[in-house]
Amino acid sequence: MLSTVAVSIGALAMSDVSTAAEPPPGPRMLVDFRDKQAVTLRPAQAKAEIKRNGAGPVLEVTTDADAAYPGVYIEPRDGKWDLSEFDGVEMDVRNPQDVSVRVLLSVNNPGADGRNHCNVESATAPPHGKATVVVPFGVWHGDPGHPLDLKNIVSFEVLLDRPGRAHHFFVETVRAVRFDAQSQEYERDPFYAQLKPVFGRGINLGNALEAPHEGEWGVTLKEAYFEAIRQAGFDSIRIPVHWSNHAEQTAPFRIEGEFARRVDWAIEQSLRRGLRAIVNVHHYNEIMKEPDAHGQRFLALWRQIAERYRDQPPELAFELLNEPVEKLTAEKWNRLAAEAIGVIRGSNPRRQIVVGPVGANSIKELPLLELPPDDRHL
Repeated sequence: MLSTVAVSIGALAMSDVSTAAEPPPGPRMLVDFRDKQAVTLRPAQAKAEIKRNGAGPVLEVTTDADAAYPGVYIEPRDGKWDLSEFDGVEMDVRNPQDVSVRVLLSVNNPGADGRNHCNVESATAPPHGKATVVVPFGVWHGDPGHPLDLKNIVSFEVLLDRPGRAHHFFVETVRAVRFDAQSQEYERDPFYAQLKPVFGRGINLGNALEAPHEGEWGVTLKEAYFEAIRQAGFDSIRIPVHWSNHAEQTAPFRIEGEFARRVDWAIEQSLRRGLRAIVNVHHYNEIMKEPDAHGQRFLALWRQIAERYRDQPPELAFELLNEPVEKLTAEKWNRLAAEAIGVIRGSNPRRQIVVGPVGANSIKELPLLELPPDDRHL
């Protein structure tokens, strides 16, 4: 990202694009659980069972609260997958619970130990929602430089990272994919190559203020957490906030004072330690399903947030909305984002604002994102 321009982007492809005359292969279904003999399941601190539902068979994974890294290994019948023609692996997850769940997918060579000989990424499935975990080859938790022998993929590991509570979720499919030429073109562009992160080395402080109520998802913020983040060498903290669950449903859509003061405290804990803070609107699921009905409430939330923090230093930034999806189309999101930016500029004329495209901030949707052309603090 360039100086004062910050754009939130989802998972990125990290491989060369073929210029051969023949088109690259399409997605290859690796696991859809229709053929139970095609894979071997090895649960680890979890229960794993193939079940049928209306759309076809799925893998149900159930974990206990006291398990550190519960999950299941999925191994091919023939001993290995050759994925040398592909750029990565995608896995679809469905969450039937009333709480969100962060699911990791590890693509493994022989000798994988969670850090070496594996590529790992994660995604969070919201309550009663879905998520797709995208693992670009060569990447470990966003860090490139972790090559694999793509001709010798011996397992996928589906797991949770110290969840702190019992969970159950469904794995629907796992597939090998090629990333589209447009993503590849972005990465080769000199402009893209010289971009620098605006917020430095950052960490996402999730599952606390983004929960329906703090503590319900197993995390209650403590001052010690912020100090540990500082001492670990981070530069910034993203603080996801579930404002919509703590505001009136009808005009003027007032935000609960006690909850807002809790957000104040989290921001203060960050800034006083020299850490930049990014506060967003998170888990506003209703606006994804009915954007027209919730547009004015969304703008009212941002009017209150912006006015509340108008005197904070520039080290505080705003992120308009986490991962716009579903019926919040590009056209609707562009219009709503422009209105929200205008609302914020009324009290914060130079505040940095992070805006991402639809498709859960997918880089594929980036060309559809329209930003106010004269605002250089986006």
